[in-house]
Formats: sequence, structure tokens, C-alpha cells
Amino acid sequence: MKRILDANVRVWMNALGKYDTMEKTEKNSGFDAILKHKNINIIQTDLPEELSNFLLIK
Repeated sequence: MKRILDANVRVWMNALGKYDTMEKTEKNSGFDAILKHKNINIIQTDLPEELSNFLLIK
């Protein structure tokens, strides 16, 4: 991962499916789970407003 980050490569995490479903059923559980992965720069989600609100409180 260090080599990837040192090369200024963006690391995407896909929330579509599993993490978005978790988020819909138990607020903040999906986003909390996805952010446990380190060094993510971009999160792809069907819930952009919810993610934005979540990140504002973190």
C-alpha cells in the first residue's frame, strides 16, 4: 500500500451493495465499516448525501 500511495495513486473503496445495505439497515454501520480500511481516498456509494453527513460528524 505504501508504494501505491507514494505513487500518488487514488485508492477507491466500493460501498455499493454490502456497505450501502448495512448503512440502510443500521445507520452509520456501513460507513464505519468501510472507513476501518486504511488509506482510502474515494468512496463510491449510492448514498452520497448520507456519506457527506456522516463525514461531517467524524
